[in-house]
Amino acid sequence: GLIFWAPFTCQGDEWYDFANLAQGIYTQSICGFMLCLWLLECFLSKKFDVLKSNLYLPIIALLAWSWLSLSWATNVSEGLDVALQWSACAIIFFVIYNSIKTNLDSTIIFSALMASFTCIIILGFIQFFDPSFNLYPQVISPGGTFANKNFLNDYLVLCLPIPFYFFINKTNKTKLLLRVFAGVIFILAILLIILSKT
Repeated sequence: GLIFWAPFTCQGDEWYDFANLAQGIYTQSICGFMLCLWLLECFLSKKFDVLKSNLYLPIIALLAWSWLSLSWATNVSEGLDVALQWSACAIIFFVIYNSIKTNLDSTIIFSALMASFTCIIILGFIQFFDPSFNLYPQVISPGGTFANKNFLNDYLVLCLPIPFYFFINKTNKTKLLLRVFAGVIFILAILLIILSKT
């Protein structure tokens, strides 16, 4: 549920950085909440197993460089916002990666991401065809929940593999309707990227 709601954080024009600040705070709150739950689960089960991953080293290197760069940054407060956000995302990745025990766990996570991805695509099309639609404040429409179409397309490109995963998944539990839906969402995402002209 937390992963589903992350892109939909309420934003307002009165925030100095309404495109990033609200979602940044929410993501960092999710990070702390998930880390506490994972540590509690490990404590109760008395198992602190950490799964190996080839991604740990590049993520640690990126975080180390981002925190080190604050020592020569022109604007330390803006750099700190980015470093904190990247650190929170890295912790979320670590917790989720170490929490997945079965295929069902990964399917639940992908389903939550797919659901929010679908909602944001629908919102993006509404904003494209009706620029006066103001559920979320916009700098450049269609921006989905990100205020700017460039940020929306960053999100769309990162999430494109998710509908593709559901489309090519050929397990017995995957219904034909879900595969067709995933294929349609994949095409709509690409179409929205093209229509936004970024």
